[in-house]
Amino acid sequence: MTMQGQPPDLGALADRYGSDKGYRNRDAHGYTAVYDLLLAHRRAEPLNFLEIGLLVGGPEATGGSARRETVDAPSVRMWLDYLPNAQVFGFDISDFSAVSLERFTFVQGDMGDPVDLARLRGACPEGFDVVVDDGSHASWHQQTAFIELFPALVPGGTYVIEDLHWQPEQIENLRQVPKTVELFSRYLLDGRFAETGDIPEERYLEVASQIAGVTFVNEAGLSTGPAKMVIIRKKAAGELLPSRSYHRSRVLQRLGNAEEATRWARIAEAEDPSHFDAAHEHARARFSVEGSSPAVVDLARGLVARFPDRDRGMVLAAWIFSRRPEHLAEAVALQRRAVERAPGVAGYRVTLAHLLRRSGEHDMARSVLEETVQLFADNDLARQRLAELSQGSTA
Repeated sequence: MTMQGQPPDLGALADRYGSDKGYRNRDAHGYTAVYDLLLAHRRAEPLNFLEIGLLVGGPEATGGSARRETVDAPSVRMWLDYLPNAQVFGFDISDFSAVSLERFTFVQGDMGDPVDLARLRGACPEGFDVVVDDGSHASWHQQTAFIELFPALVPGGTYVIEDLHWQPEQIENLRQVPKTVELFSRYLLDGRFAETGDIPEERYLEVASQIAGVTFVNEAGLSTGPAKMVIIRKKAAGELLPSRSYHRSRVLQRLGNAEEATRWARIAEAEDPSHFDAAHEHARARFSVEGSSPAVVDLARGLVARFPDRDRGMVLAAWIFSRRPEHLAEAVALQRRAVERAPGVAGYRVTLAHLLRRSGEHDMARSVLEETVQLFADNDLARQRLAELSQGSTA
């Protein structure tokens, strides 16, 4: 825990324990920024959290073996600290039974074996809230695990597959299936899983009926480039889902066709004006093409008016408004509301300080950053921004 008993920053935890999901170890993927957005508002909940793949160097690595020495599980320690009330489950082909930690349950097995995956489901009969696949990265392993474990998610649960950009050749070629990024891209475009290779299409029928949304995360969070993660969300009970046009817009945006993505986003919102995701995507896509044009400003203002309790809408609108000096005060007010709505997201606070600084409110910006550092003592970005502000005031 950090000072005054506040919860620690996820990126700092990854760096401390040696996980490559942070910013300093091995490939330093920076995935913790994505997980913080997904989980910051839920970190106090009693979640059932599953991670597949607990340490680098298994059979997926050149010369790696399932009989490797397993003395620690870095990301498990990270999750246990970040989610203090969660039960964390780990699954790996290697034996991690010697890693004895409170609130941690280990199940040994092969993620390509449905029998082992069924045994894993049995370890948490009430269902998982979050599943993170950081296992072998072989496409057929990822897809077999997804088919078996997605039904074990609770309604509204989240399933994440990491490292879509790399597959271990010695395992990848054992089965003929499409790359996982291609499989989910086709699902977004066509609304079904097709051309699935050695895994029959009918195996996907159950999971396809339960999917609420699919989101790709690209290199360094860019809107284009190689996809590194895919986030699949399960339907919540009675949930209103976005249309196929919405999914087409997301795929086209990822492929770099911003104008066509905007066209489909406009169609998606027209099809269902009451759906927040469709309205948010329309405003975001228009902004990527037109910038903060008067029409986009009006669209953002309407988004907040129609969905006044959605912090993501406030943050998008604040960013759009901030690009026009005459709307900067409105941007600051919206960002404040987002912080009040989601106080556990440190990034919202850092953005608020940035907007305050642009508004000339340097003392207020400093106060926000000081509070952020106090609440999230391991947040390097807040510390950096505070140092920059202090240097500027003494220059």
